[in-house]
Amino acid sequence: MKTITDYLKSIRFSLGYSFQFVPHATFIMAVLYMFSGVLPYGSAYLLGKLVDSILLGAKNGAYGDIWYVLMLYAFVSALPTIIGNLQLYVNRKRMLKLQMETDLDILKRREQIDIAQYEDPTFQDLIQRTFRGGVNPIFQMSNAQFDTIHSLTSLVLGTFLAIHFNLA
Repeated sequence: MKTITDYLKSIRFSLGYSFQFVPHATFIMAVLYMFSGVLPYGSAYLLGKLVDSILLGAKNGAYGDIWYVLMLYAFVSALPTIIGNLQLYVNRKRMLKLQMETDLDILKRREQIDIAQYEDPTFQDLIQRTFRGGVNPIFQMSNAQFDTIHSLTSLVLGTFLAIHFNLA
């Protein structure tokens, strides 16, 4: 139970830190990950519509609606790549801003430390171990939460659709 509590505290800290320094980019990342969790269902729906249009066209000899559905399906099929590139761009901007703000925060805090304390080898070792990773652990933790947002969105929507079609 302690491990789960520690994990939840880490999530709260990493996302809170990210929202504190780069709120817009963090929000955009969450929205992009949620949207990417919905895309497979839209793609499957449009593929079904495409198959229906082909079958109806073969039966009636009229393929008028097929091009519209085909173009829409092609667009939705290309969206994961587009969204993936947007995620990379926004995430890079977020990482750079977070790195800059963290470095600035570290410098401000180091300024408050007494110069005599820097002479202590134990303190020097602690400083080196503390700042070795920089912002990477925080950044990786918040990125893992975006993956969780993606998975939860997909799970909730999939569950809702399964219940809806089971009742229909």
